[in-house]
Amino acid sequence: MFAHCIILHVDDDDNDSLFFQRALAKNGFAGVYRRVRSGKEAREYFMREGQFQDRLLFPTPNLIVTDMGLVDHGGAELIQWIRNQTAHEKTTVIVLSGTLDGEKQKRALDAGATRFLSKSVSYTDTIQRIQDILQHCPPTGESGPGQ
Repeated sequence: MFAHCIILHVDDDDNDSLFFQRALAKNGFAGVYRRVRSGKEAREYFMREGQFQDRLLFPTPNLIVTDMGLVDHGGAELIQWIRNQTAHEKTTVIVLSGTLDGEKQKRALDAGATRFLSKSVSYTDTIQRIQDILQHCPPTGESGPGQ
């Protein structure tokens, strides 16, 4: 399922990333999953710089899932940067945050996030949140921007 979906997951927490990947598998995800650990790495990925130069290994994502609390930049700054890139201005960006802070949610949505979801400590809830996220994958045949 979702074989046409290319997810870029931006999260600096290894445990959250593992939880996310397991929930993807539980939802039958068969697309491409790539993870970066910082806003800097996300920008390098989009710009095809450094280790991210190979388009086959690092395809252009059509769904971005980011945390708000990144080690080097806030999630809102990353979202604004993505929205300022012509090739990615319409790409779905979902915030998956460890907080339900209303101000952070407002900042993320004002920056251009498509949706704001909270992380859960419950595996069952996480599976449901990932299922909700996967509904944002583009329809089959739409590979996304920059392909």
